[in-house]
Amino acid sequence: MTRLAGSPPSGNRAAKSRMKRRFRLVLASAVTALAACSVITGPDGYDPPPEDRSLDPAALRAPQLLYLCGVWVDGAPPTEENILIDVSLSRPSLELPEDRPTSAHLAVIREHGGQVVYQFHFPAARVWIPVRKIPALALSRSVIGIFKVADPRRYDWNAGVGYRLPYSYTEGEVRYAQLGGRVTHRFNVINAISGLIPDRSAAVLRRDGNVRSVESRVPFPFCSA
Repeated sequence: MTRLAGSPPSGNRAAKSRMKRRFRLVLASAVTALAACSVITGPDGYDPPPEDRSLDPAALRAPQLLYLCGVWVDGAPPTEENILIDVSLSRPSLELPEDRPTSAHLAVIREHGGQVVYQFHFPAARVWIPVRKIPALALSRSVIGIFKVADPRRYDWNAGVGYRLPYSYTEGEVRYAQLGGRVTHRFNVINAISGLIPDRSAAVLRRDGNVRSVESRVPFPFCSA
């Protein structure tokens, strides 16, 4: 067979054809992969702001009760349809973890229409939830307290810390402050302190060989029958 001048050899044409097919397949795969990817911006379009990671105790924001004993603490529910809340969760047994909410805790939150934005290093979670669902969630046996979020950039929690002798709670107070905490109570008899601390600092304290325990110490509400 005579090849016309200037036309590519048949072998080259076949190779180019195969290359084009492979390119189309790669391009199609890339488009499919991009379509499958999504950027998580938070529940229902809520985009959590960057965390304020300051270790200045002046930056701390204490949880404040929002709903207690069937009553809105401020006298009326928030006007927004959905809000952020911090939920303190029960730990009825010492066998349950003290450094996170359990899967059962998270299931209760979901059952009441809540979406977990953040899990604390305690039995607690930050939750995006319809305001109308909060009273029912508060009635759950798994829930200790419902708190308003003063600053969505801060993740601070009330924590009690016990120390192993001969390490003193007065030495521990210095470290507590270095980690951004503010001590509010001192317990000489049990060699312990409690106060408010950035949540991520709780994990640091638990790795300290001088620390005996790090536990949630949020207000525990008692409601009359």
